[in-house]
Amino acid sequence: MALEEKSGTVAVNNSEQLQPEKPQVNQVEKASAEERKLQILEWVLMSGKKPLFSHLIKRNPICPEDKSLFLVRYVESNRYLDHH
Repeated sequence: MALEEKSGTVAVNNSEQLQPEKPQVNQVEKASAEERKLQILEWVLMSGKKPLFSHLIKRNPICPEDKSLFLVRYVESNRYLDHH
């Protein structure tokens, strides 16, 4: 009976929680995006392309926390990984 009451409460709250659940999905996508950023940054460092990216970042000043996002956008926009 307690479980039924509990699930009943959850069912009532589900309509209220539908909106908060959307950001949770975005957080999951964000986490995978963070992993992708780290993979790209690791590739950049391992492939010796860091000076190119450093030069671009110096030419385009951005916040430190946005540097990895900038690299991801640069790589995606130029398909840098495909050409090298």
